[in-house]
Amino acid sequence: MNLLYATFAMKTKPDDTINRIAALERHQDEVSKKLDHKADKADTDNLAKRLHELETKVNSNHESRISALELEIKGLKESMAGMGQGEAIDGAAIMLRINMLNVEINKKIDITVVNQQMSNLSVNYKETLAAMSKQIESNFARHNADFEQLRAEFEHHKNKDFAALEHRVAALEKKMANLA
Repeated sequence: MNLLYATFAMKTKPDDTINRIAALERHQDEVSKKLDHKADKADTDNLAKRLHELETKVNSNHESRISALELEIKGLKESMAGMGQGEAIDGAAIMLRINMLNVEINKKIDITVVNQQMSNLSVNYKETLAAMSKQIESNFARHNADFEQLRAEFEHHKNKDFAALEHRVAALEKKMANLA
């Protein structure tokens, strides 16, 4: 900082413009590093982990349901295996049981429903990511505008101090010329 003060030959320190510019440049470097390192990677990993857990939960629930239905079908086949060997056949009970199995089988989740739910989550993730990107761009643009304003203020102070320095040097030269 002292080097800057000496460079611009100022008698008094400026109104903290140089410090503000230095702080803004440090902040801009931090923002650039965050953008380069993709600071939101943790959020992306978290969403991917939650989606994987949801897929696992849905798949395990359906697998167990399918296994239970297969066991019911096997039991029904075994109970029907002895029919026609002297036992009375209750056709209405058999049809009722078959209809109940059809209803249970139709209740199982269709893969298209799971895909639709996953696509909805994907859309939500993309919207969130777009909103975050828009916010980052907005903040970045605002910081750039602030930085440019501070740079303009700095140039103004530098030119003002240089003009004052020129005036002082000219006055000293006149005094030296008068003394000589």
